[in-house]
Amino acid sequence: MGVGNYRESMRPATSAARLGRNVHRWRLQHCMTKAEFCNYAIVSRPFLDAIESGRSNITLDYLAYIARSLGMEPWELIR
Repeated sequence: MGVGNYRESMRPATSAARLGRNVHRWRLQHCMTKAEFCNYAIVSRPFLDAIESGRSNITLDYLAYIARSLGMEPWELIR
C-alpha cells in the first residue's frame, strides 16, 4: 500500500458515500433490482447509479423525497 492509498483509506466517508451505501443496502434488503427501485422511488436509473456510487450531490429537498419514498427520515440515509 502506497502513501496515497493509506491517506485514501483514512479519509472519513462523505455524506454522498454514506447515502449511496444506505440506499444500496435498502434496495438489496428489499430484494429490488435497480429498475424496480427506480420505479418504486420514481428516480432515473442514471441518478440511482450516481447515488449508489457516491457521486451524487443531491439537494436536501431531494434527500427528503427519497427518504419519504423509502419510509425513512433523511438523517437515516446519511448517518
